[in-house]
Amino acid sequence: MKSKTALVLLLLAPALACAADGPGYRYVEAGATRYYNDSTGGFQPLRGAYIAGSIPLGERFYAFGELGRSTSGGESYFEEATEYYRVEYRDILGQVGIGTHHALSDHTDVVLEAAYVRDNWRVSMPDFPNAIQDWNRRGGRASIGLRETLTSHLEGWLKVGYLRAAKRHSDFSNEHDGSVVGDAGLQLRITPRIGVVAGAQFMDDVTAYHLGVRAGF
Repeated sequence: MKSKTALVLLLLAPALACAADGPGYRYVEAGATRYYNDSTGGFQPLRGAYIAGSIPLGERFYAFGELGRSTSGGESYFEEATEYYRVEYRDILGQVGIGTHHALSDHTDVVLEAAYVRDNWRVSMPDFPNAIQDWNRRGGRASIGLRETLTSHLEGWLKVGYLRAAKRHSDFSNEHDGSVVGDAGLQLRITPRIGVVAGAQFMDDVTAYHLGVRAGF
């Protein structure tokens, strides 16, 4: 009887370890993204891929980064023209930053983050090689949020913040603006180290959804 009990505890050990652990800050992640930008009228989603990661810096701090690339093609109508022309959209969005986490309980952390954000957006017309417009947005983001281990196999997070950025157009015009940003998501842990991640990010005129795989180490 004792041997059977010991065997059951041994088999349950990974799940019990997950339940006891709080949110993790050492991982790599990759997956697919679906991206919307108001410049496409909201009807032209971009699809692509992303990579992300985080690594602890001592007990309370961590560094993180993310890079994604999305593209799409479609048609746009010009009033002075008599036909439709194919328009291609491309976006490269990345960020790198540092954060700190403080435990509210065994399973809940409050997080504070500061990041440098860069967004490169291009619109081109393949039939007209010189018809290219570029926008570059660079700035800083500050966010606060919660990360929580909801169950032994489910983790969630919610962060809100503010982005202050400078936009530069290909005609060398510049403007500065600020916007509220948000980040929400869930991770379903398949094993103590591997999980499926789904989330959404909101920034000014951009909304991005992602689905990927996260590996802790």
